[in-house]
Amino acid sequence: MGAYENSLAIPEVPPMSLLNVFGVELGNKWTYKGTNLGQPYVVEREFVAVDQSRFPAKTFEMQIKENGTIVGTEWYEDTGSRVNLWGGTYEDEGEYFTMTFSEGLKAAWYPMNAGDHAYSAAIAYILGIPFNVSLTADIVNKADIALGFDTVEAYEMRYQLHIWGKVGKEVLDVTDNFTWWMAPYLGVVKDQDPEYSAKLTSFAIGGGVITDKSDADGDMVSDYNEIFIYHTHWQYKDSDGDGLPDGDEINLHETDPLDADTDHDGMTDGWEVLYDGLDPLIPDASGDPDKDRYTNYEEFLLGSDPADRNDPRPRALPWLPLLLE
Repeated sequence: MGAYENSLAIPEVPPMSLLNVFGVELGNKWTYKGTNLGQPYVVEREFVAVDQSRFPAKTFEMQIKENGTIVGTEWYEDTGSRVNLWGGTYEDEGEYFTMTFSEGLKAAWYPMNAGDHAYSAAIAYILGIPFNVSLTADIVNKADIALGFDTVEAYEMRYQLHIWGKVGKEVLDVTDNFTWWMAPYLGVVKDQDPEYSAKLTSFAIGGGVITDKSDADGDMVSDYNEIFIYHTHWQYKDSDGDGLPDGDEINLHETDPLDADTDHDGMTDGWEVLYDGLDPLIPDASGDPDKDRYTNYEEFLLGSDPADRNDPRPRALPWLPLLLE
């Protein structure tokens, strides 16, 4: 699941509960950049359509471009707890062929943990000819992936797609090995196989409203950071069981990408996350961690460091003049 440049002028951030943990939503776009056989390589992926007739399950069609040229499509099913791959259309030496599966192959799942293993198999149809197909997926590690705009924690998932069978007397036996690094809610952030490697450079998810640059509340913490780094999650109370939130009983347990000052203590979330000892979720305007007699709020107004007692210069103690008389 990949990337695409996006420049929405007025981003609107949906609640976390409305975001898809796998990024499988119509309109989601990703762009990756890297190298392929030593040459510059750009991959763009976008969910462009919903297909409810091709397969037994509802699937989302992903369009894939390489260096600006459409090279194929893939069809994914999202069950809520896993993503299944149902096939795709691919280019090979100028020729395109479509491969569909009798069953969806397990490509991703949530929650996920290092050490998880999945194997699924089906019948693949290529030009109407049946072959065997299997997909093996292993989560081997959890690591920080440095991207151009941030560093994200992602799961390293190693895949092996195996297709085998006979066409007359000819034997087909093809294996494709590749690795994805996947971050929940963001999708794949790095893509690699023996010939190429590419990292996420930009994206638009949640219906095209969250990008790597958007900051809906203007608090100097990007929407991306508020959701994926500070783990924004919205918890809804539904007293009457109608599937809708109670409205004024929405509880935020992390920073709110639509509110520049989540805890309403007068200091912006962006400023509070800059300094150890401050918490954008707890009203702490009256605190004084560096004991310089300036409150956190006063330091915010002065633009000084609340953890450095010499910034600004400490105020004189009120009883000191009495000792000097």
